[in-house]
This record gives sequence, C-alpha cells and structure tokens, in this order.
Amino acid sequence: MQCVTNSIVDWSQQNEFELNPLKCKQIMVNFSRTQRDYPPILVNGTTIERVKKAEILGLVITDMM
Repeated sequence: MQCVTNSIVDWSQQNEFELNPLKCKQIMVNFSRTQRDYPPILVNGTTIERVKKAEILGLVITDMM
C-alpha cells in the first residue's frame, strides 16, 4: 500500500498538486474472516488517519462493505 501511496505523492508533486495528509483518510475494506494488521500509510512523513467509516459526496462507505 505504501508503494502505491508513494506513486500518487510523486505524481501529485510532478503535476504541482499538493496533497494535504491532514485531510486524507484511510479505510481498510477486508472481505476475509481473519483480520490483518497493516502498517500505517505515510504521506510526506505524516501518518494518514485510519477510519472505519467515510462519507464522500453523501455516499457512506464503511469497512464492513
């Protein structure tokens, strides 16, 4: 996951687009019965907050999808 995040950060910097890690959220959707513990995702050295529910344009997304 961190590798993909780094690619997004690199792309945003190349295109003069600044990501604000304080406004970013992380939601982990897991369809298996066993829970895995993933390492935190970082953007420019700042840990992205992990949430169980997010609302985007009125659509509610949960980690239990």
